[in-house]
Amino acid sequence: NIPITLQPAGTQTIVSVQDVTPILTSDTATMSATLERTRIEQLPINGRSVMNLLATVPGMVSGSDGWRVFGARVGTFDVVLDGAAMTDQLYGGGSVARMPSLDSIQEFHVEVNSTSAKFSRQATVIMTTKGGTNAIHGTAFETNRDNSYGVARARDNFTGVVSKLIRNEFGGTVGGPVWIPKLYNGKNKSFWFFNYEGLKNRSGGQNNYRVPSMANRNGDFSDLVDTAGKMTVLYDPLTTGAGPNYLRQPFNYGGKINNIDPSRISPFMKYVYSILPQPNIAGVNPQLGNNFYGVAPNITDEYTWGARFDHRFSDKDLVYGRITKAMRSVRTPANGGVPSLDGFGNSRTTTQPNESMSLDWTHTFSPTFFNEFMFSASRSVTTQFSGDYSRYYTNELGLPNPNNQPGYPVVNNIGVGTGISNYFQPVNWNQQFFNYFIMENNGTKIRGKHEIQYGMHLRYDQLTYMPQQQRTAGNLTFAAVTTGLYDPVNSTATSRAMTNYTGHVAGAAYLGYSGYEVRVAKGKYYMHQNEDSFYIQDNWRATRRLTLNLGLRWQFSPYPNDKYYIMSSYSKKDNAIVLGNTLDTFYKIGAASPAFINV
Repeated sequence: NIPITLQPAGTQTIVSVQDVTPILTSDTATMSATLERTRIEQLPINGRSVMNLLATVPGMVSGSDGWRVFGARVGTFDVVLDGAAMTDQLYGGGSVARMPSLDSIQEFHVEVNSTSAKFSRQATVIMTTKGGTNAIHGTAFETNRDNSYGVARARDNFTGVVSKLIRNEFGGTVGGPVWIPKLYNGKNKSFWFFNYEGLKNRSGGQNNYRVPSMANRNGDFSDLVDTAGKMTVLYDPLTTGAGPNYLRQPFNYGGKINNIDPSRISPFMKYVYSILPQPNIAGVNPQLGNNFYGVAPNITDEYTWGARFDHRFSDKDLVYGRITKAMRSVRTPANGGVPSLDGFGNSRTTTQPNESMSLDWTHTFSPTFFNEFMFSASRSVTTQFSGDYSRYYTNELGLPNPNNQPGYPVVNNIGVGTGISNYFQPVNWNQQFFNYFIMENNGTKIRGKHEIQYGMHLRYDQLTYMPQQQRTAGNLTFAAVTTGLYDPVNSTATSRAMTNYTGHVAGAAYLGYSGYEVRVAKGKYYMHQNEDSFYIQDNWRATRRLTLNLGLRWQFSPYPNDKYYIMSSYSKKDNAIVLGNTLDTFYKIGAASPAFINV
């Protein structure tokens, strides 16, 4: 036997730090989630919208109409940035289109249930911005996606061509102490921080359309046939004879049926043909199939920048101010219509600038008593229009414009069909201005086992809203009966029938014979609303294992109203409409007219 003695080589101390999220949070009854700066940086996010972080919060569900909290209705949550509202109350809690830069957010906190009496909604998204430090620090980034390289590229089913996608996101941050050579050294006292982020996205898929053939543009409509090859004959309305049969002669220019003299083309239709692309699929009759393919452009430009200044006046007083400005501009096709060469007939541009600012003063009275006073304001503007909103396209086209409205007229089917109700579907004004002003004061006092929070919240919203001015620049409808042959057998005194396989929308459009409609629409509404509240919250640690969160909140949110009090109601008892103001006021601001009232 050989004795073996094992000697200890020494002792070693190992400290293991693990970040393990507990399954149950025992120190608060509130259901919430917090993402600090490190996790915000590390989480993979498709697109750099800070609102995408809500996907990490249990109970928050995204849908086509916005975010919802545990299936509750849209609008049951608020989004605040350093106390400034980023949520409107018109569409039930929709956040501003271009949120602040992801790199500017220091902390992202969401409370979704059993929230404090301090908050006015079921759930609250609370974002705080970064500030400067004693050392100058900064970041920069650039992200690019381009359909010209890479493996996974979506191809159009019809052409086999890679759809256009060029996306660039770029920006950076920088911050540090305020330092003015020989004048001021702000270390430990004054700090600044600045961020910028931009996005440029160019995309568009290849789509198939029907456009007038070159023969159509020259008055030749011999291609008006069905799948069986049977032709629809056009009749000249200027040759209409006397009743009861109202006979007409078919178009027969140059000895060819359905051929219209090119000199009879209407000025309006000459313009429409000039802005429509020419067919690029050879041998296809637009009455039977798509004869054009092209790109429907989708152009997005965004930017946001923010600046923050922090100053510590003393150990007891800390003040900061922050301003953020953003813009989102999107140009998209309208309802699948043919992309017009002028760029606006079948497209719409939406611009959505927004600004917000916050001023905050925190004063510490003692280690157990401190107070925060905050004032914030936000402004967002959304404008949607087709083309140049300063141009009166209807006047330029020689069409009636009795209300002298800017914009482009809606044009219904011109005889080739697009699968949508209107061949040109522009947007004539859709605009809203939202201003929010909030003043808050929040105090916290710790006394024994009690953490007492109290405060006030005063909010004032201004909404200047103009709903979509539908067809205020006119609407043109071309009817096949214009070039049809009267059918005396099936017609009545109140209904005029047309002989089968006669008359077509394409012929009526070419000649410029149309029905015209113009709508009178109410312009802007000047809405305002208050939201005033006071609260007290006692977080009482009754025992080592029991904490009671007791809160009381008083909140007054009256129904919004227009500054001219033009809202109306209905009295069932009197069977009458009840107006909020006199008829003269309604007439003065364009909410009604004497002719309408007297009908």
